[in-house]
Amino acid sequence: MATTPKFIPESALIKLLPEFRGYSYAKTGARYPFKIPAIPDSLVGEPLVNNCCTFVEALLVKAWKDVHGDDFEWNSQRHKQIMIMSDDLFGPVTAIIEAGMGEELPDKHTLPPAWTIVQGWESIDPLKHGHTFLVLDSHPPTQKILTLESNFALGMNGPGFRKVGDLDDFPNQHPGGNWHQGEAVWTWNKFHNSFSHMKLARLNVENISWIASGA
Repeated sequence: MATTPKFIPESALIKLLPEFRGYSYAKTGARYPFKIPAIPDSLVGEPLVNNCCTFVEALLVKAWKDVHGDDFEWNSQRHKQIMIMSDDLFGPVTAIIEAGMGEELPDKHTLPPAWTIVQGWESIDPLKHGHTFLVLDSHPPTQKILTLESNFALGMNGPGFRKVGDLDDFPNQHPGGNWHQGEAVWTWNKFHNSFSHMKLARLNVENISWIASGA
C-alpha cells in the first residue's frame, strides 16, 4: 500500500549527480557511492561500477532520505523490489509508488513528464531484456526523450543519457539544452517498440527547471 506522497525539490537530485563521476556499467558487482537504507556497507565504495537498478535506487533513495530524514522509509523489501528480486517484474516502479515517491501513470502512450521512472521489458513470456530508467525531459515537436540511466550501450558506459552521452562527458553533468537535436536520440515510439511491456510512475519532484536552464 502506498504511503502519503512525499515531495522533494529537483535540486535534491541534481546535487547528487557528481557522486556518480567515474562510474561504469557492470552486470555484476555493482556498488553504491554512498550509504542508503537497506544497503550493506560492503556494497558501498569501489569498484566504481553500477547497473540500471542500483543507479536509480541510489539516486532516488538518497535524495528522498536527505529531504525527509526519518519520515522516509526504505527497507529491505523495497530494495528487493527495485532490484527485481521479487515476483513483481515491475518492482522498481511498484516500490517507488509504495514509498510515496511517485504516482503511477496509466497512459503509457502520452509523452511522459519530467522525472518519470520506467520499468520496461522487451518480452514477458519468455522474459527478455528488462531495463530501469528515468525520463528527464521530452520534446513534443520531435517526440524525442531524454533519459537518465546506467547502461553499457547507446552511447553510455555507466550513468548517462541515451544516445547523448555519459554524465562524465558534460560540464556539471548537464546534457545541454539542444539534446533533442541528436539524430539518434530515441523517440517515445521507439521506446514502445523496444519495450512492449512498461510500467511508469511520475516522481514527486517539484521546482523542475534543470534541463530547461541549460545549467
